[in-house]
Amino acid sequence: MNDEKDEKVEVVSQGELAQLLATIAESTEKLKEIDLITHYSFAVIKASMLREMLRRAVRSKMRPLSKRKAKELFEGNGPLATNDARIEVAYALKLIDENQLRDLRIINSVRNHFAHTIEDFDNFASPKIVKHLRKSPAFDESTRCFRWL
Repeated sequence: MNDEKDEKVEVVSQGELAQLLATIAESTEKLKEIDLITHYSFAVIKASMLREMLRRAVRSKMRPLSKRKAKELFEGNGPLATNDARIEVAYALKLIDENQLRDLRIINSVRNHFAHTIEDFDNFASPKIVKHLRKSPAFDESTRCFRWL
């Protein structure tokens, strides 16, 4: 007998995904107002927001799961615990298109550079960071940001 209750699943429509992206864009403007925020913090915060958006989107397409099963899938060493996995599954489920897939992969690679390197990647002007960002036509060179964020 399973004593755990099923986790309530938020169904995310395409319109709601657009709304989540708009919320991220709004928060981007707020973050730009904070002078003390570093490029590192900005990259990690934005990636965290995208991670949660992808979790909700993928989760909305799944059958009801217990909290325990959802945790096994989306946390720790679960198969959907990483941004990479969530991005690929979101694409496979037709939650994002090819352009969004490309851009999310780029955003994730930039986040990984900021989060996992000991080299000096303290800003978006770093040649290695710009190299990733320029792969997307949605990248605005003047603001060093994606036009849809």
